[in-house]
Amino acid sequence: IIASDTALFLSMYPDFNISKIIATPFLPLKNSGDSVILRDQNNYTVFNFYYSDSLPWIRAADGTGRTMELQETEVDNFTLPQSWITSCMYGTPGNPHVSCNEPLVISEINYNPSGTSGEWFELYNTSNETINIGGYKIKDHKENNVFILPNDIAIEPGNYFVIAADTLLFSSIHEPIKNVTGNFTYNLSDNNEVIRVYTPNDSIVYSVWYDDTNGWPTEADGNGKTLE
Repeated sequence: IIASDTALFLSMYPDFNISKIIATPFLPLKNSGDSVILRDQNNYTVFNFYYSDSLPWIRAADGTGRTMELQETEVDNFTLPQSWITSCMYGTPGNPHVSCNEPLVISEINYNPSGTSGEWFELYNTSNETINIGGYKIKDHKENNVFILPNDIAIEPGNYFVIAADTLLFSSIHEPIKNVTGNFTYNLSDNNEVIRVYTPNDSIVYSVWYDDTNGWPTEADGNGKTLE
């Protein structure tokens, strides 16, 4: 692993073998896009690799707690955007990509409602333990758009919790449910948007990036359906 700060890296991955980390002052890499050039001892260029946070590159790795990971079947094509995928939360440094096993996920999004329910999205506890989400912070792509959940919220294993822009509008359309809270005051974008979930101490625990093009279902964009 080549890291900009060994101590900071180990604070996130404390079990990582420190002997396999090389620290360099030439990082950090630019968020919007940058080149990574590897040269040998004779200054011969081994590869020159460029990435970006704009299409066709993966946008979900920019400030969401996730990384870009090269697909094992695409090693020979690593300079191509389509050879990369979005990682699980926090990535898998030193290991191959694995199926994600994230305890808290966003399982449904109504970002452009055609009716009068208002915007809302749903959290789902995939784990076998109760997750206390009291005081958690919800952000979209803007850092100053923050909704703080009430302190007395917990999600039981296998259960859901809805975060609504307007709980009265939501309840007027959907049958009364216990696990719903609001009201967040910012609007989710109808395209190219991210929803990020943070703990009260600002550690990101989950994120999802969605769109209304590039393979995403168009029916969820104002046509009465949701992303699920």
